[in-house]
Amino acid sequence: MRRMRELALANPRYGYRRVAALLRAEGRRVNVERVLRPWPAGGLKVPRRQRKRRRLGSIEAGTQRRRAARRGEVRSYDFVFDQTAEGRPLKALPVVNESTRE
Repeated sequence: MRRMRELALANPRYGYRRVAALLRAEGRRVNVERVLRPWPAGGLKVPRRQRKRRRLGSIEAGTQRRRAARRGEVRSYDFVFDQTAEGRPLKALPVVNESTRE
């Protein structure tokens, strides 16, 4: 348990499978289950990866919503799902003109 903890703290991105492989490479007779069982009890876990944040740039359509300057320039749409009284599925695609809201 002590050596398992040392390996996990020295390599924080290693999980229990890789630590088990390192222990086997050192000549210890362990299987994955023997490493997995005490893993959370020893306070060990692999930290979640942080997602890369996107930079706010001057991409026209990427960061800012485009506003309608004249009629028919910008439209928005979305699929709407419902069901009839008989229970049959109903799918609609409403398209709205942003400037006139028609």
